[in-house]
Amino acid sequence: MKTFIKENKIAIIIILVLWVVILNAYSEKQPVPIIADSNKNISMTDVGNLTGLYNQMLPSLPSHGNYCIPRKKSYCSLDGCKEVKAGIFILVGENKESGSLFIARCDNKPCDVYDGTIEKSGMFLTFKTNEEHGILFRTSSLDDSFIEVVTLGTDSFVTNGYCYLK
Repeated sequence: MKTFIKENKIAIIIILVLWVVILNAYSEKQPVPIIADSNKNISMTDVGNLTGLYNQMLPSLPSHGNYCIPRKKSYCSLDGCKEVKAGIFILVGENKESGSLFIARCDNKPCDVYDGTIEKSGMFLTFKTNEEHGILFRTSSLDDSFIEVVTLGTDSFVTNGYCYLK
């Protein structure tokens, strides 16, 4: 074996270098997990508070299949974006009487319910309200994350988090 290594040093070095180059090139092209960066700027206290509020209000909430808990919320204007406290959770369900889908934005007051439709595009579902309310709500089946954009004039609130089955 020692004579083989001595006789083929250059070939072995070339193979090792190529192997390292291929591994580096392959690892650079791998997608970065979406969840890995989602833990930045998370206040677990706020997440826990909203989850607790959801559980406390559950008996009085509209019948729903999924609930979504924010992890991060930003207020954006012409001056830029700044992080703000998330104070609502979101329900997604079907209105039993009309058969239409709805999202409900809930806090410690009654929920604001918006009927609408869902459009599917690849791994994403986008909820569109029947009436113009300045709301965009999209979920990903890749990791059950969501984004909600609510406009207020030319300003907006952008909320990200995760959805769960009831």
